[in-house]
Amino acid sequence: MIVAGDLTGHWVRDWIRAPGLDDAETQVHWLQARDGYCDLRVPRHRPDLSRLGCLADASTADLLTLMQAEGFAGTIEVLDEVCTWDRTINWHGRPEAVDAGRLHWTGDGRLIEDGTDAEYRELWHREVAGNLNRRVFSGDAGRVLHVIWSETLFLYGIGTPGAASSADLRRALEHGDRPEEALIAQFDAEYGMGRWRGETGTIALSTNPLREGRIAFHRTDLHEMAFEMSRSNFFGQPLRDSWQA
Repeated sequence: MIVAGDLTGHWVRDWIRAPGLDDAETQVHWLQARDGYCDLRVPRHRPDLSRLGCLADASTADLLTLMQAEGFAGTIEVLDEVCTWDRTINWHGRPEAVDAGRLHWTGDGRLIEDGTDAEYRELWHREVAGNLNRRVFSGDAGRVLHVIWSETLFLYGIGTPGAASSADLRRALEHGDRPEEALIAQFDAEYGMGRWRGETGTIALSTNPLREGRIAFHRTDLHEMAFEMSRSNFFGQPLRDSWQA
């Protein structure tokens, strides 16, 4: 029997297998606290955009590659070993399908997830994370910030509940169009993961690669954080995020 409390920790996906898919390359991190989770999925091979001033300078093909990433956050429910992930925020917009999988342990303590509404199998292993804290903050224009952190790492998501699906944007990019408002909205949302060095939290992996290596958080102790979050929008203009608990 698996219950929600058994899933607390830092989960890293070893692979996913589905019809026409066998992927052991995507970097997938699921951080599960007692009362919620954050999930980040970034392709292993992305274009090097480090010389760009902003995402607007990226090619259309590179933007499509960036949009292969995923990020979502919310709460879970486990019933009869079926875990359902409520995606309160989701980088690609609230999905139409239910995100649910039947869970069971392997003999060496890893976790198998079999899709209930889609045909797939994932293998996860748990890494040492320590005690996990979670907070949700409200921001401007309906945005929310979900943060889960421990003494060693953090994972966060910034998004708008009920945001429109990114499918139309991806189709437009595939046809060579670059709809400005949709691109701004897509990349104003952000999901990232990083590590602490003392009191400073630096982003190591993000849906926006230009954020990697930047400072995301400062903390005064294990349970309290201050926000650096000096972000820029798609065109490199400063974003003035204001968050309230």
